[in-house]
Amino acid sequence: MATQPPRIHSLGMPGNFPDSLVLLCHIGVNTMDSRFRGNDKTKIPLKKVAVIPAKAGIQRLQTPNYKYDKVELGFSLLEVLITMLIVSIGLLGLAALMARVHASELESYQRSQALILLSDISERLNVNRTTLSCFHFTTNLTSGTPFIGTTGSGWALPTGCAASTSAYNTRADATLSALNSQLQGLSETKSGSGTGGMIGARACISYDATTQLTDSTGASIDGSGAYTVTISWQGMTDTTAPTAVCANGLYGSESKRRAVSKTVRFANLTSS
Repeated sequence: MATQPPRIHSLGMPGNFPDSLVLLCHIGVNTMDSRFRGNDKTKIPLKKVAVIPAKAGIQRLQTPNYKYDKVELGFSLLEVLITMLIVSIGLLGLAALMARVHASELESYQRSQALILLSDISERLNVNRTTLSCFHFTTNLTSGTPFIGTTGSGWALPTGCAASTSAYNTRADATLSALNSQLQGLSETKSGSGTGGMIGARACISYDATTQLTDSTGASIDGSGAYTVTISWQGMTDTTAPTAVCANGLYGSESKRRAVSKTVRFANLTSS
């Protein structure tokens, strides 16, 4: 019995083909990506069936000449570019959010420091009640000057207190000097500049003589009036301008100036 010569399909691999070859093409396929499924039982939609009679010798599978669809050229590249654009916008938004969060954290930190310092100044005034007249150095209630802390137009450090005994006067001068250094952040320095305080921290202490109390005879009691302690510093963003007066006009826009204030009154203890 004569042996039939081997038959070769389109990829050049030997194999035994039946008497006829069937070409199955997917509907909607516009590229040369054709798949021939041997034992796969999946039904494939047919676009064209080509029956080619088998002949002795070498057979080559004939496939249709497909053409690329010009509408789909570069579509994957366009998808990549759009994805990159969306991701870039998202990253820019994330960076802006992180910057805003950082600014908010700094604002909160500075306000906390200002409130602590405000309470500290009030306590120092109470300790130095015998020399209180040396502490109400802010006389211009329109511009908030003089002030202590960060230097600028209107800065002045009171010295030479003479309201009481030598020891109390010296302690008052030392207290004012310590407050001035604390406002300038000199507890921590870098390259000779203070970095341990708020940005542009300044303090004003004023006294309202019209609020003085009176004794049993109707006479005013010296030093019994209200003291107003105000602390100003530099904010990071524009907000509402504060009503408290201290170092006004030294922070660029008044909407960037932050201020907290506290009004206190101290008892005048005398022996009867």
